[in-house]
Amino acid sequence: MSSTSVEVLHVPNGRLHCEVRGSGPVLLLIPGAPVDAGSLAGVADRLSDRYTTVSYDLRGLSRSLVDDDSEDSTVEVLGDDAHRVLDHFSPGEPAAVLGCSGGALVALELMARHPKQVRAVVAHEPPAMGITPERAEWASFIGQIRTLHRQAGMGPAMNMFIGMVEGRVGPAADPSHGEVSPPPVADLSEMPPDAAESLGRMLGNLDHFLGSLLLTLGTYQPDIVTLRRHQDAITVGIGTESVGQPLHRLASLVAEEIGCGIADFPGAHQGFADHTIDFAETIHRVIRSRDVV
Repeated sequence: MSSTSVEVLHVPNGRLHCEVRGSGPVLLLIPGAPVDAGSLAGVADRLSDRYTTVSYDLRGLSRSLVDDDSEDSTVEVLGDDAHRVLDHFSPGEPAAVLGCSGGALVALELMARHPKQVRAVVAHEPPAMGITPERAEWASFIGQIRTLHRQAGMGPAMNMFIGMVEGRVGPAADPSHGEVSPPPVADLSEMPPDAAESLGRMLGNLDHFLGSLLLTLGTYQPDIVTLRRHQDAITVGIGTESVGQPLHRLASLVAEEIGCGIADFPGAHQGFADHTIDFAETIHRVIRSRDVV
């Protein structure tokens, strides 16, 4: 395991917690929400012998604090954060970028707005609901999750969100999937300290995620026209175990709209955690295939 250095990067209206490992060309790792940089620590460690891996918590999550939380964290703002992270850690040198889930949308926004900073983007299962014909239905359902969160609390809202991701409820529901079962509640006292700390941070992010960030990500529309100009540098990653789930369809649609390549990744939406070694090696192969390193 490589050593990790932590830097706090000051950005407009906030501070970003950044983690740096290894040496070599920069590979920026953008996590989704409600997780943080810790979710990609295993991938970062695995690739630190070939890259300087830089990961960070999205603003408003975990250790990346905002000064005024009344301001919305739009994907455009999150993309500018990623731009500033690269400007700091890879000045004048384009970097490879991995974004997972909501972080994949941020990576696409970064590519659209700051293409000179990016050598290659690997967007793993971007949940681009905003480009589907059912975008209004998706937004309405996410609104229902937010309302449930306000009225009944975090548990029922997360249950509804997980059901949406799995295609059990919502615009892409498949009745054959059966009823939604509440996710098991982890006992932090029985987990290794690092894992317990990481899960504790994620649980602390859920109110912000359910109350604000989910709608921001769920209604975001990537700049497809601009991204088509950079299609040769973009790869959409799709988990081999995601077939039949809404996220598989959404990611496939992104690739189709942009006209870029698709790469199979091990596991499903959380493949970076469940199949860390193979997931990391797939990232490396995709980047090398683009002749960017």
